[in-house]
Amino acid sequence: ILTDLALPQQSGLQLIQHVRSAKGDLQGLPIIVLSACAFQADRDAALGAGASTFIPKPFRPSEILRLVRDLTLQRALTPQHSPNDQSRSPG
Repeated sequence: ILTDLALPQQSGLQLIQHVRSAKGDLQGLPIIVLSACAFQADRDAALGAGASTFIPKPFRPSEILRLVRDLTLQRALTPQHSPNDQSRSPG
């Protein structure tokens, strides 16, 4: 998920908290915050709410591509077992 802290209907922090409190696969999705709100307090609030990483604007597109690749790979390599998950074998 790519988001900003300043969203029209809700804050980016509310979005992050909603995703992190969700049940199922949504809860574990990587969240990258891209924001012009670049004070340390903004960064701390985003990471404290559960963002995977925080990138201040302006940013380089190559930086975002690298982060998406790294977070996707990390998620793919991390076992995501749940008690009701019968599709994966132990191990």
